[in-house]
Amino acid sequence: MEQKLFDLIYKLKQSERINEQLSTIELRSLISQKNTIGASPKYSNTELAILFDYYKQFIEEINKTQKFLPTKKNFCGFAGISSNQYDSWRRSEDSERAEIMQMIDDYITDLMLTASQNGEIKEISTIYRTKSEHRNG
Repeated sequence: MEQKLFDLIYKLKQSERINEQLSTIELRSLISQKNTIGASPKYSNTELAILFDYYKQFIEEINKTQKFLPTKKNFCGFAGISSNQYDSWRRSEDSERAEIMQMIDDYITDLMLTASQNGEIKEISTIYRTKSEHRNG
């Protein structure tokens, strides 16, 4: 994960030097895990919490050079899981796992809503995305 973070920082600095931003597709590719379809990684609660810390670091590094908000789908790509797995973990009977997932969900939602309130992104898009991706269930 450290190497992946260093690679991201290197690419961001390269793009900054030539005064270009990386596209959303390029950023997603840089932060997403490359795994086999149908083979979701298994994370302990501790590993999931560490993964979340890394995700926040990746988002912070990207935002030093260009605007890139965290999303549920981006986190899923980063973790190498499906959105169904994400939702399943949120509803987990394991209270520690559910708590970690709620922290992830809160982080994503809070940054989206704050950006919307500050006029950085469109409010209507934020309302739609928040309702569709972060509904309880």
